[in-house]
Amino acid sequence: RPGYNGLHAGAVADDLEGLDEFDTDAANLQAWMDCFGLDQPYWSRQVARRTLLVGLSTTRFRQSPFSSHEVYIPPEQVAWLRHTLEAHPAEEGWSVLVFSHAP
Repeated sequence: RPGYNGLHAGAVADDLEGLDEFDTDAANLQAWMDCFGLDQPYWSRQVARRTLLVGLSTTRFRQSPFSSHEVYIPPEQVAWLRHTLEAHPAEEGWSVLVFSHAP
């Protein structure tokens, strides 16, 4: 996968503000996922012993009801995150960095 020093490129760059390039948020999101070789707009990667990076992404921009800069993490991402955190418990020495990017 593309990246910087072994980090997934999604950790350092994402953007859903392609107002002139895409007609819908779904098309914009798909182009972003295709660019980084993702099947879904979230991912995790173990970067060191018991150290996990988790990336979440907003999935809408134009369709946000209050502001185009509103972060929306859909229920399936939240469920995936919950499962991922449960599988990597702090009690077993895991450090998990979770981040998201708003467009």
